[in-house]
Amino acid sequence: MNLSKHISSEKHRRVLIVNGQLSQDYGTGIYLTYLFSSWPGEKVATVSRSAYPYDSKLCSSHFCICSVAPPAKRLLARSHNTYPNDSSKKSFISLFILIKPLFSKFFSKIKQILRYFFGFSKFYKRTVLSDDLLAWISEFKPEIIYGGISDLSTLRFLRKIQQHTKLPLVLHIMDDWSSTLYNKGVAKYTIRPRYLHEYEHMMRHADVLVAICKSMADEFSIRYQRDVIYFPMPTSLVEYKDIHRTQWSSSKPFIVRYGGRVGWSIRESLTDIARVINKLQSNGYHIEFEIATNQTDMIPTACSEFDCVRIVRLAPLSELPLLNSLCDIHLICYDFDDLSITQARYSMPSKLPSCMASGNPILVYGPPCLPVVEYVQRENLGSTVYTRDDKMIETEMIKLLDSCSLREFYGTKARAIAFERHDATIVSNSLSKVIASINQAPVAYSN
Repeated sequence: MNLSKHISSEKHRRVLIVNGQLSQDYGTGIYLTYLFSSWPGEKVATVSRSAYPYDSKLCSSHFCICSVAPPAKRLLARSHNTYPNDSSKKSFISLFILIKPLFSKFFSKIKQILRYFFGFSKFYKRTVLSDDLLAWISEFKPEIIYGGISDLSTLRFLRKIQQHTKLPLVLHIMDDWSSTLYNKGVAKYTIRPRYLHEYEHMMRHADVLVAICKSMADEFSIRYQRDVIYFPMPTSLVEYKDIHRTQWSSSKPFIVRYGGRVGWSIRESLTDIARVINKLQSNGYHIEFEIATNQTDMIPTACSEFDCVRIVRLAPLSELPLLNSLCDIHLICYDFDDLSITQARYSMPSKLPSCMASGNPILVYGPPCLPVVEYVQRENLGSTVYTRDDKMIETEMIKLLDSCSLREFYGTKARAIAFERHDATIVSNSLSKVIASINQAPVAYSN
């Protein structure tokens, strides 16, 4: 879609971000921080379940919502409130506090059973528009609702706010949840049909629909028969102007670094890389595999068994430019099983532009259909291995290990494209033009 047809004004409108928060502490929060970096802080407010601290310079305020309290918590609260002065009742409350962990385990197990077989936990986990929330929204006076959705709960919460405010909606889709959610147990036949109906209704009727990458925009424009736009993945490049790779001789040891989430779609690929690096180390290469993540419990056990693997926690965002410049290869990887491909088919890793800006080469290991594999191949930004084959991984890695000039070529080219396309200021200004051009008359939701 031609972005220029959206542009009419540079004015930043007051935006209420729903189901997200501007934060330096988690992936989506960092992404939103970059996406709205051009906005004056007083014109942005956020509401979500996230309780991370917010920066008042970037966001005027954040409203933290919560789901309806679990039964055990409601019972405890009722006990405290009903019998404040009765000593016998206080004894009962004390007893209840002692056995509360047992209740919590019981209700947790019940919820797991209901989630798997029936999907009932998605109704159990519902969010309401409280009087405090409505008053907070009224005080902020938003002009535009910007939101993302994943499960049924976030979808319905966003729709309730849009219906209450009657404001235009910018819907930003970051993963193809409609292809992956509620596919197990009875939920596939009870929750999923309703979810798909409500999801499709929002996709078709949002005032502006934004995809996370070009592949998703192309697919969704066909799937939902409407215009879908996308923006290049943004990152802050201020720090990378001074902190980046300037010489490409090998470190001692040579460091292959993976930094980010470990979980769905990213597990077995890490084991494959660790196995190959372990073999290279056995063959005399002074090489090390660093996995930096906050999901250390999700790292496959096999990775921990290799001497070449070093597992660390993610460093603060402010330290990332230096860390990115010190490694020798950035690894971006995805698993090859059918479920992982479905989950990641239209995703784009938010770490890609910061890896590019570091001046170090990128090695992408994943199925050929994924957007990041296609992007790196098309622009010749780094090495790609799109078949699950240890020998192919080894071959590409040895090329990078043995060739200083190849690492310089990939690192220099990727850095130039990062500054050309992925600067957060440029991307944020493009979003502001789109939002400024939206007609104030909202879409009517009748679902």
